[in-house]
Amino acid sequence: MNYIKKMSTLFLVIALFFGIGTTVNAATQYTVAFDPNDGVTQFPDFLKIEVEEDQLIPYTPSAPEREGYLFLGWSYAYDSEDNPVFWDFSTDMVVENITLTAEWEEGYVVAFDPDDGVTQFPQFEKVTVAKDSLISEVPSTPTRDGYIFRGWAYAFDDDDNPVLWDFSTNIVTENTTLFAVWEEVYTVVFNPNDGVTQFPQFEKVTVAKDGLISPIPSAPLRSGYLFAGWAYAYDEDDNPVFWNFDTDRVIENIELIAEWIPANTVQFNTNGGTNIPSVTIPTGSMLTKPSNPIRDGYTFVGWYTDDLFNIAYNFNSSVDTDFTLYAKWEANEIDSESTSGVTTLPVTGEQFPLLGTISIFGGIILLTGTVMNKRKAHKQAKK
Repeated sequence: MNYIKKMSTLFLVIALFFGIGTTVNAATQYTVAFDPNDGVTQFPDFLKIEVEEDQLIPYTPSAPEREGYLFLGWSYAYDSEDNPVFWDFSTDMVVENITLTAEWEEGYVVAFDPDDGVTQFPQFEKVTVAKDSLISEVPSTPTRDGYIFRGWAYAFDDDDNPVLWDFSTNIVTENTTLFAVWEEVYTVVFNPNDGVTQFPQFEKVTVAKDGLISPIPSAPLRSGYLFAGWAYAYDEDDNPVFWNFDTDRVIENIELIAEWIPANTVQFNTNGGTNIPSVTIPTGSMLTKPSNPIRDGYTFVGWYTDDLFNIAYNFNSSVDTDFTLYAKWEANEIDSESTSGVTTLPVTGEQFPLLGTISIFGGIILLTGTVMNKRKAHKQAKK
C-alpha cells in the first residue's frame, strides 16, 4: 500500500508540474495586401505581408508606376465624398486584415526624342507630369558625334526654326513630345608638332559650322624654338599659312599645326646690379640692347661677353648661339670741390670734417696753456 501511495503521489506531482503553468497565447497575425490598381510593381501581383496585431507595417513597398498617371499613395478606405483615405505608415496600426490600394492622379506624358543622339535610356525617355505644371525631371543631355546639342524643342516656327522648351516657364497642358535639337559642328585638331602642351597629345575642340574657333589653346613650348602660330596650309614656297582666330571661320574638319622658329637665349649677369630677365630671340636676329642696370655707388660701363671684361658685346651682330652677357661697373669717385674744402676721413663709424677736428683740438691746447700759465703766475706771487 505504501508503495502504491508513493507512486500515486509521484505521478500527481509530475502531472501538476507539466499540466499546470502559464498559458501563452500566440500574437494575432493579420495580412496586409498591396493592390497596385493597374500600376506596374516589382512583385508579380499583389504584395502580401504578415503583421502582428497593433503593430506598424514594417516597411513601405516601392511606389508602383503607371504611364500617364502620378502615384499619390496607398489608401485603405474612402470618405463620404469618395475621396481616398491614405494609410499613414508612421502612425497607423494594423488591427485586421486589410488591402491597401494604389491611388492615381491622371497626368500628361512627356516623351524625350533624342533624334539620333545617344542617351542613357534605351529609346525615348518618358515622364509623367501633373496637369498644368512644369517638367521637373529633365533627362541628361544626349550626345551625337559631329553635333552640338542645343536643347529640347516642341514645335517649329514659320521659318522652320525649332522652338525650344523653356523648363522654367513652360507648362504642360497635354501629352507632349520634346525632340533634341542638334547643330552640325566640325572638329579642329591642334597638332603641337614636337612642342609640349597642357593636353596629353592633340587637343580637339568642336566648333559650330561657319563659327570661330573658341577656346584657343595656350601656346605650346619647345626648347630652342619660338612658337610662331598655328598653320592650316602651306603656300607654293612651302611657307606656313597661319590661321587668323579673329576672322577665319571653320567650314570643315581641320588640323592646325604649330609652327616653330629656331631661337637662342641670351642671359644677363648684372654683377650686383638690378635684375634683367633673359630673352629668347630668333636665330640670326640682332639682340636689342636692354635698359642699363642700376647699382648704388657705381656707374654702368657696358656689356661684355666674358666675366673678365675683355670683349665688349656688339649689339649690331647677329645671334646664332646661347650665351651670357656680363655687366661691367666702375666705382664712383668723390668730387673734392663738392665738399667745400673739407677732407673726409674714411672711418667705420660717423665721419667728422678734419678741419673741424683740428680746430677743436687747437682750442683745447690753447685753453690748457692759459690755465697752466695762470697757475704758474699764482705760485710765483705766493713766493
